[in-house]
Amino acid sequence: MEMLVKLQHGVNSSISYLMSFISSTWRSPEQMEANAQSIQAAVEGVKTTVKDLLEFARGAVVNSTQASDRTLHAKLSKQLQKMEDVYQQLLKHSQALDSSNWAVNVLVASKQGATDDLDRFVMYSRGIPDDTKQMASFLHGNASLLFKRTKHQLSIGESQSGQDNSNHLANNNNNLSVGQTGHTEKASIQSRPLPSPPKFIAEESPDGQYENNESGWMEDYDYVHLQGKEEFEKTQKELLEKGNIIRQGKGHLEQHQLKQFERLEEEVARPIENDLSNWTPPQHYSQVRSTLCNSDRQLLLFYQEQCEANVTTLTNAIDAFYSSISTNQPPKIFVAHSKFVILSAHKLVFIGDTLSRQAKAQDIRNKVTHYSNLMCDKLKEIVLTTKTAALQYPSPSAAKDMVERVKDLSNSTQQFRMVLGQMVAI
Repeated sequence: MEMLVKLQHGVNSSISYLMSFISSTWRSPEQMEANAQSIQAAVEGVKTTVKDLLEFARGAVVNSTQASDRTLHAKLSKQLQKMEDVYQQLLKHSQALDSSNWAVNVLVASKQGATDDLDRFVMYSRGIPDDTKQMASFLHGNASLLFKRTKHQLSIGESQSGQDNSNHLANNNNNLSVGQTGHTEKASIQSRPLPSPPKFIAEESPDGQYENNESGWMEDYDYVHLQGKEEFEKTQKELLEKGNIIRQGKGHLEQHQLKQFERLEEEVARPIENDLSNWTPPQHYSQVRSTLCNSDRQLLLFYQEQCEANVTTLTNAIDAFYSSISTNQPPKIFVAHSKFVILSAHKLVFIGDTLSRQAKAQDIRNKVTHYSNLMCDKLKEIVLTTKTAALQYPSPSAAKDMVERVKDLSNSTQQFRMVLGQMVAI
């Protein structure tokens, strides 16, 4: 697995180098004149390191077809496909840049807030370290199933096992067809896969026992940045139905618990509005002068209202979650509450992603993208600590860690809310 560590480090380093050029003035004529060649080299470095990692992962996918765990191939293929989709976007936008010969006059931002191929290449690159970390973690966790040594390798000795595994993967890669590494044009998105929380074994006594596998209620769920409203609401609905405690646990729930879950589900299921055609901004804002263009200001005002409504939903979900912990409820209860926290927060992330895609001002896009990514990071931590708390129940330290991560998310969402208010007031 040393090869995987090196490949992951290579990806992270190349992207870190590319991001070192990003600043508020990086697209100015002076900066582009000085850095165009270096940025071009950085773009090539990102493509090369991601390609190397994908080749390794493709070999692992081939190996997974021979694994004793029959679900391994599907899970790994799904993770690989996400990175393949992102890689194809990197190729698409870098090829467009190559077609322009990286001319400085093309690279200089010509329109305020306009998004071009260089912006999009950077946008897709930002999410790759998270995707890489997720895939590497999965490969490490299943190394014994994916990278079994042959008798020939065992006879050579332990010192060469890593190299033999790499050669085995390289040979397997030669047998891959184009179809196995294909992509769809629809997947012009940046994925943020979340780890899977545990699955409650309903048929056992409801004392909080969980099985440690990948078949929990988030098995097929990933938060996807820059997806459309219909896709977002579809995945939210699917997750609400998976392992739905209202439908599956009525016999084990007290009346007040059932009502609470029903109210939370109703709030979380409420759709996000995205139609500005019949929306009128508050009257007092129309009388205040602003440095923002009119479309950006209206966009911020509209989604600030959406944000306020959904912060209230998230606050209700968090309060219910805290209550389940303070009353020492079993995992089946606090994991269900964790799901409502996650789904509520995803609506705020979606608002941030929508703003980052539709706003014209680069500064607005940068800020909301930062907080969208921050909230996503906090969500991943909540999922992992919830799984740990469920498996180690009734461990006080595991429960405390889980609660702290929810507090971190609450702080991040309040920061996002505050930043939206500040931008509206510009």
